[in-house]
Amino acid sequence: MNKTPDKRTNNDQDSDAIVQKSHETALNFKQATLERVDTVRRSAQSLRDDSSESVRKLGAAIHKVGEHFRIEDQEYIAERMTDASQRVRAVADYVESAELGSLVRDARNIARENTAMFLGGAFLVGLGAGRFFKGTSLMARRATSDDSRPTARQRRKNADSASMTPNELEATTGASKGATPARTGRDARS
Repeated sequence: MNKTPDKRTNNDQDSDAIVQKSHETALNFKQATLERVDTVRRSAQSLRDDSSESVRKLGAAIHKVGEHFRIEDQEYIAERMTDASQRVRAVADYVESAELGSLVRDARNIARENTAMFLGGAFLVGLGAGRFFKGTSLMARRATSDDSRPTARQRRKNADSASMTPNELEATTGASKGATPARTGRDARS
C-alpha cells in the first residue's frame, strides 16, 4: 500500500510541474505578444509622424508656388494655392494628432465614398513608389558595379563578333593578318 500514495504524489508533482511550466509559457507568450504589439505601435506612430511631416512639406511647397504666382501678379491662382496649402496643412495636423484607429476608419470611409478618387490616388502613389524604388535600385547597382564591365552595346558587339569567322572579324575590326582576334563572348569566360 505504500506504493499507491507515492504514485499519487509523483503524479501530483508531475501535474504541478506541467501546470507551472504551462503558466510560465503563457506568461512568456503574453510578454512576447505585448512587446510585439508595442513594437508595431511604435512603428505605426513613426510612420504617422513621417507621413504628417511629408504632408506638411507638401503644404509648404504649395504655399511657395502660390507666392510665386502672387509675385507674377496672378492673384486668382495664388489664392487657390494658398487655400490648398492651408487644407493640406490641416490634413497634416489631423494626421499628427489623430489616433491610429481613427485614421484607418477615415481612410476606409474615404475609400468607400470616393472609390474612383481613392483608386486614382493609390495608382499615383504606386507609380511614384515604383519610380522611387527603380531609381534607388539603379543607383545602388551603379554604385556597386565594376567600371570594367562591358556596356550593353559592347556585349552586343562582342556577341556579333563571336559568331564571325576570323576573316569577317579581321575585315570589320581592321586587325592585321596573323593576329589572333580577341576572345569575346562565351570564349572569354572560359
